[in-house]
Amino acid sequence: MSRKKRKKQGPAPANNGARKKSVLQGLAVAAVSLAVWCAACYVCYAYGMRQETSKLAEMLNPDLAEQADSLKWVLAVDEPMTDEELKTKARQVMGDLEFQVKCFGRYTNADGSPCLDEKGKPAHISYESALAQGLFREPDEADMKISVTSDPERGWELRVVSTPMGTVTFRSKDESVVRVSRIYTADSESNRPIETATEAVERARAYYNWGLPFPGNYEMAGVERQGEDWLVTYHRAVRLKNLPKLRSDSQQVQIVISGADGELKEAQCLDLLLIQTGCDQRPISQEQAVQAAEQSLAGAGLQAQFQAAEYAVVEPNFIYDRREDGFAYDPETHLSRAVWRLHYQQEEQSYLVYIDAYTGQPLGGLIG
Repeated sequence: MSRKKRKKQGPAPANNGARKKSVLQGLAVAAVSLAVWCAACYVCYAYGMRQETSKLAEMLNPDLAEQADSLKWVLAVDEPMTDEELKTKARQVMGDLEFQVKCFGRYTNADGSPCLDEKGKPAHISYESALAQGLFREPDEADMKISVTSDPERGWELRVVSTPMGTVTFRSKDESVVRVSRIYTADSESNRPIETATEAVERARAYYNWGLPFPGNYEMAGVERQGEDWLVTYHRAVRLKNLPKLRSDSQQVQIVISGADGELKEAQCLDLLLIQTGCDQRPISQEQAVQAAEQSLAGAGLQAQFQAAEYAVVEPNFIYDRREDGFAYDPETHLSRAVWRLHYQQEEQSYLVYIDAYTGQPLGGLIG
């Protein structure tokens, strides 16, 4: 259908100016409304951030840190999970792991046909599809049992969910998963022997990224062969003002996989709050740290030769503090701090001394 050509128009009628004015007024009203709405959103956001900042400032008050109860430094949940909710969470954790174990690198269905995405291209099999096809299974919540135990070193209460496929351990205070232990089955079609460290790291990364409910701010730190199995270790990575990127070797994610076929056997995670006391100032010098460390050793009646020093993140334990019942070993605050970690040697005896990197406070150490 053809359109008739419009006649060439002359100058716009006079009422066009009024029409333009009306449009501009409408735009102005809309702009004002948008500005008011944005301002209201910003006020709400700023208020929320101020409340959160105030809450964190109260929690991480350095004056309280020296006397704080250990559990104070673990973020408490508002309402503990019920046993039913705990079982549901454990089912999800074990299901994610079983999917990674049984379907790692799988691009075929149970009948051998290729998996295809919505566009008809080859794709990795999905969780839902693999579960429906019986390539793996989730644990039955009816078969689960819940028990309560504790971490004797830190005094944390732990809730353990036992399933026919393994156990999931939760820290009661914040309900984070601290340990997963899976019953080894050695029956996965896609499994293959893990012969090199590179293969072990690749397989562990798949479990860490897609199957384990652990924090993501940990970086791969090492891999080693342990008998027939592989142990892959991740350390927490920390970035603080005026300090290089640090790794906390006392805060670890460890994953144990079978060398025979790559199945996950066990994984555990220690995640602590990092108190950033003094991080808005320059760290103390190595000379100041050495002086503080030697005073700490002398107070404990120890003498040793300084060897080396480096920045680190550690969990304070106050081991060199004098007590009536001997040295204090158990951590008192269960938080991590940036320190100068100083190495000392006396004949065959070695000492590590932790000095807060910003305040110069002695925080304990280790005797080896």
